[in-house]
Amino acid sequence: MRKLIASILIATSAYAGGTKDIVEPVCVVIEVPQESYYNVALKVGTLGVGVDFSMPITDYLNARLNINGFSYSDTMTENGIDYSATATLLTAGLLLDYYPMASNAFRVSAGVYYNGNQLEGDAELASGITIKGNPYTSAQIGSLAIETKLNEVAPYIGIGWGNKGSEKGWGFSVDVGAMYHGEVGIDATLATSSLTVENDVEAERLSLENDMSDYSFYPVIMLGVTYTF
Repeated sequence: MRKLIASILIATSAYAGGTKDIVEPVCVVIEVPQESYYNVALKVGTLGVGVDFSMPITDYLNARLNINGFSYSDTMTENGIDYSATATLLTAGLLLDYYPMASNAFRVSAGVYYNGNQLEGDAELASGITIKGNPYTSAQIGSLAIETKLNEVAPYIGIGWGNKGSEKGWGFSVDVGAMYHGEVGIDATLATSSLTVENDVEAERLSLENDMSDYSFYPVIMLGVTYTF
């Protein structure tokens, strides 16, 4: 906080019985809040392309809202299987940024995200395939639709630099942290009525979910340009 020091000198002369009494000067210290400004940022990273808006609460604490998104689709063929997948990134976060050293922009951040991240895909056999030791033709399997399931509410914790809003002008920001989206769930829908095929694919789905159980955290690395006004 800036300090505006106002010295109020009181020199009151009073006479009592011909004696002059002088009152000592009094120094009054008045603290005036440091000027704070709003901050916006354009960022890019593992959450996609994002926009931040920061508002100061105290010299050490900011509230920050950010929205991020991106979508990417691709196709490929591997081992006789034609894959088509779309990755959709969509998050909106409300964070608190704590600046332990008011003199610089290093911060510790925590908060919560709405998590709309999702992966959807289709797989179609160009030839036969073996699942759980059982051979199947492309006609028996048909197509397979896969969709991931994640927690929609995802806590976040991380560290970073920037978004402080103590001085007007341009700057930069960095975020490094992790968003907890829970264990990855996988839905698999087959375009077939064969119970044997469904059972084998379900076993593969459960195996894949088990393999993904260690990936409950989504890494967050975002770089950006900020402007304080």
